[in-house]
Amino acid sequence: MENNKFMVQLFHNCNLERILEGSAWLLDTNMIILKKVTVGEDQVVILMTTTNIWVQVHQLPFGFVDTSVGALVGRRICMMVKYDDENNYGPWWKYMKVRIEIDMEELLKQDLVI
Repeated sequence: MENNKFMVQLFHNCNLERILEGSAWLLDTNMIILKKVTVGEDQVVILMTTTNIWVQVHQLPFGFVDTSVGALVGRRICMMVKYDDENNYGPWWKYMKVRIEIDMEELLKQDLVI
């Protein structure tokens, strides 16, 4: 396709979900933005300005690693997509993981005080 866009076809949904869930992917320190194209959608006009990434949230007080705090933090950073229940199981974890959608045209926030 044009403008550094490439289309890849996968034949099994499990492969697609694994690839999308594992992103962000890098190639030579450049982020690869992945978008799922649905049937009937014009792949040429799909905006490639947002992507999903996992964010680690450190230095939370004891007992604050849970879904409600994750949702609050995720919305404060950007738009929250998912809370990682598997990584965030139990109050003894050192950090919490949330998946957010970021706008690639804006600067990333490095620190956030709530």
